[in-house]
Amino acid sequence: MTPQSPIRLDVENGLAHLVLNEPERGNPISYAFVQALEDVTLQCADRSDVRAVMISAEGARFCVVWEITEFYSDLDALPALMRRWNASLNASVARLQRMNAPVVAAVHGVIAGGALSVISGADIIVAGAQTRFVAAYASIGFCPDIGGTASLVRR
Repeated sequence: MTPQSPIRLDVENGLAHLVLNEPERGNPISYAFVQALEDVTLQCADRSDVRAVMISAEGARFCVVWEITEFYSDLDALPALMRRWNASLNASVARLQRMNAPVVAAVHGVIAGGALSVISGADIIVAGAQTRFVAAYASIGFCPDIGGTASLVRR
């Protein structure tokens, strides 16, 4: 049995719908998430029938930041892991921003950290009145990642 992907891709009638798909965990950014985002953005970029992209999430929270348990499972490997994660995430976000299709992010609940950077490059962001946008970088000693220093300021 194959484990469920943290991001589901459905393409129908020209709409590529990327759905964050780990609601019981709050849809965190994990190594599996990074791999899934790279995979679905490559698929979208390669398809001539994709005319628009929608990003949404299952569950009460859109995305609750990084899966930090993966950070400290092997501290010696962390620098190399972060370089790989960030390179892959940056490429995936750039791919979304360069698509010949508008990207719409429909967010709800809490959206925090790296997920803010991922969606801030979307062409349109739709959020409910109770949606909380949390940039917690400074509180954990980080700077914005995945292009957030540029895209969040533009927003």
